[in-house]
Amino acid sequence: MGKRRLLAVCLIASFVLCSCGKDDPVQEQNITITDEEEDGRYEAVEIEMPDPLRPENAQGSDYAGDDFSGVVSDLQGRPAIYYDTFSIEGEEYFATLTRWTLMETNDWKQEELCENSLSEFLNQKYEQIGWKWFKLNQFCRGDDGSLYGIFTYCVKEMAKGGEGEESVDTEMETQRYSVLQIDEENDQIFEIPLADFVHTQEVRFRLEEDTASGIDFTDYHIFEDGNILLIYTESGGEYGKLVDGETGQTLQELGNIVNGRKRFAFGENELIFFSGENNQFRVLSIPDLTEDNVFGSQLSEEVTSKEWQYYTNPDTWELFLCNETGVYSAVSYLDSDEVSCLTDHTDLSQLSSVAMDEEHILNFLVGEDTDFYICLTGPWESQEIGLKASQYRLIYYKKA
Repeated sequence: MGKRRLLAVCLIASFVLCSCGKDDPVQEQNITITDEEEDGRYEAVEIEMPDPLRPENAQGSDYAGDDFSGVVSDLQGRPAIYYDTFSIEGEEYFATLTRWTLMETNDWKQEELCENSLSEFLNQKYEQIGWKWFKLNQFCRGDDGSLYGIFTYCVKEMAKGGEGEESVDTEMETQRYSVLQIDEENDQIFEIPLADFVHTQEVRFRLEEDTASGIDFTDYHIFEDGNILLIYTESGGEYGKLVDGETGQTLQELGNIVNGRKRFAFGENELIFFSGENNQFRVLSIPDLTEDNVFGSQLSEEVTSKEWQYYTNPDTWELFLCNETGVYSAVSYLDSDEVSCLTDHTDLSQLSSVAMDEEHILNFLVGEDTDFYICLTGPWESQEIGLKASQYRLIYYKKA
């Protein structure tokens, strides 16, 4: 009898427990995303590059990857790629400036610009000096809104030997440089010759395939008044010259700005870079290089030890900083130490190749609504066709 009572109690208890489970459904857990977390969330989209920048096309005549230095804002602030192409018929040059603009659909729109002015410039220049080779690259957008590029050309010269029977003339090659101001809308080119930038060497000390030796322009910037700051590598450091935007004459020698190779940001009248001496960013006024501010002391060494890229909004002068650890903003870099991370809650796995030294960040720019674009480059090789080239990728981070 006792066993039957115990079994009945157990059955009743089981029924009650099952009934409770039906009457009280399991409460769902609500996950709240704060405004701060929402602001720091971006989605990554890889943008397919135009055909002239794909490494498998490196043997083609329209390949633009050899001198590509990164994406540039177009006249409307959209990411764009610029490069020149030319052909020779008889002794006449036919040239054009190609612009690929990234549209809202993440497709590229191709346009041919400055066909008349660029062809006329090359023909007149060649008639004057008769170069061995030339190149037009390192395109950038100036604070005045114009597009600019570095024009390099190499001429052959003979240096007379001294007196005597054994005296012989020496064949020399001289590289000269100009900044070209390019009016995309009106098909006009303006040359700013850089008279103080000349590189000469004996031909016998140059490898036949070497056309890269010469002055190494790390960066340059055109201020709103038209004057140009040119930064170049020399003797293991970065040096600078401020030149007149019309004549190209040197206005002021800045001398040695910093030792080692650096990337720079440009403010309204400032030069900004990361200093390894105090692990902070320095803000120097132009042209006297007076230190106006330092900032970024709260960033960890794990963040600051990476190579930095920069973008300055030419309308608001807000400064953005980027490396493989994320994108940062320094709104008040002239009078504040504060640097805020914009990507705290963003998956940055697309940049893992940079951390593993498989790629590096070529440059980046910021678009509307603080969306941003990071351009990556790294080596590429096809054993099947025996081809080596540079590979470029553009990663678009948009607000989630």
